[in-house]
Amino acid sequence: MARKKQDTLVLFPDVFNSTKNMTDAQFGILMRAVFDYRFSNRIYEGDDLAIDVMFYTVKNQIDRYRETCAVNSRNASSQSKESAAELNGMQEKTAEPSGETANPTHTHTPNHNHSHNHSDSKADKPPTCHRFTPPTVDEVKAYCAEKGYAVDPSRFVDYYTSNGWKVGKNPMKDWKAAVRTWNGKEKQNGKVEHEPLWTVGTTV
Repeated sequence: MARKKQDTLVLFPDVFNSTKNMTDAQFGILMRAVFDYRFSNRIYEGDDLAIDVMFYTVKNQIDRYRETCAVNSRNASSQSKESAAELNGMQEKTAEPSGETANPTHTHTPNHNHSHNHSDSKADKPPTCHRFTPPTVDEVKAYCAEKGYAVDPSRFVDYYTSNGWKVGKNPMKDWKAAVRTWNGKEKQNGKVEHEPLWTVGTTV
């Protein structure tokens, strides 16, 4: 029996570090707002600027987490359908009369078309991973201009070039996501003093 999927809320260590200057009351309100958004899609509507800034920082993390889960779910569903189709095809071939099975055309077609069908299947599948290519300063500048982000493209590229384009201990997979994180930091602190969020989270 398949295990029932459970809703989770992933919080990053950097979120906790950014809330150290909050009062207990502010932190409690923030956590309530985050839970409300994660499980009920309710947006924080309070008038506390510190809470508002942190809420949208965590909201962006939750949105990216949802996107990742949706992509993984679609990939898993696609693979499941392909496996079912292959199994169904094998069952149909097994059920064919022996006279038809002995037909030379039927005998050689599966082996002849195996590589062709395999390549078609690969072409239809969404890519599971991409080789990361570091962006240029101009690419980061163009992306920030498109999104209206207050991020210094040169500082962003210099920072990640110096650390080998890693997020925490892991190789970077999406530089645009890193730009979005930096933009949230810029709004909160005015400038980024430390590395953006890493990928190891705590499930609540």
